[in-house]
Amino acid sequence: MQPHQLQSSYWLFTLQNGFGIACFTLLISLLFIYQLPTVAQPTTQRLDSLFTGLQNEQRLNGNVLLAEQGKIVYQKSFGFARVNDKLLNRNETRFQLASIGKTFTAVAILQLYEQGKIKLDDPLINYLPDFPFTTITIRQLLSHTFGLADLQIFEPYFLENPKRILTNADVIPALKRFGKLQFEPGERWEGGPDYGAARFLIAKADTTQYSFSPAELDYAGRQFLLHGDTNQALETLKLLTFTEPQAWQPYNSYAEILQQSGKRAEAILMYQKSLRLNADNNRLKQVLNELLNKK
Repeated sequence: MQPHQLQSSYWLFTLQNGFGIACFTLLISLLFIYQLPTVAQPTTQRLDSLFTGLQNEQRLNGNVLLAEQGKIVYQKSFGFARVNDKLLNRNETRFQLASIGKTFTAVAILQLYEQGKIKLDDPLINYLPDFPFTTITIRQLLSHTFGLADLQIFEPYFLENPKRILTNADVIPALKRFGKLQFEPGERWEGGPDYGAARFLIAKADTTQYSFSPAELDYAGRQFLLHGDTNQALETLKLLTFTEPQAWQPYNSYAEILQQSGKRAEAILMYQKSLRLNADNNRLKQVLNELLNKK
């Protein structure tokens, strides 16, 4: 699916605290900045002053990107990805988006509606036959008026295996297992796990073929290692180096897993490849030097 062209300015950033008030303040500030005469100070300088001030007040830690008519007008990283070792945020730093992801899911579903592939007032079961509640519509799914239980649907899984990582694929089985609604669909608003089902709807209704992104492969490899499947972690991150041969990050990720697996010589080679593609990375230089000098 092709994303819609945004017809107005938008902002995307991550905050550590004071989220609600800071978001509102930031939006009003941005609107104010865009209304000010440009002769006094270029827009980018005023934006930089605004975001730098928020960072100095410890109200902003993350990345900012502003675009108008598809053209980036401001982009900068603030704060730390890892505070303890002073690792700075960068454009490619990944964040846990949490419910921010629902916005993208909703847009994708509305694009399917515009393409005539779904109807918003159709029962979800028309598209997902395994969905256990027959009266919930797509519109109710998107507007949080569906009546589904929240995270308590996953409680039995945590009790059985606390180390298990749940995915979208667990949502419908968990709803079936829980077996009941909290209220009648359409009766009131309440948050819940609906967007897991919404993502299944996109996959079902959209015939576009997708492949894993480099970020997804990197994440998958690290998850395999976390759960003790070292061989699968190595294979996944090795594949990543083939998919992105001109990027330094895949070699770095692969090297880290090789090093943790005791494959020192191979790790050194991967770190060296990574450093050739990113020669100014001082942290990478330090890791490689420590590994080379290790007896």
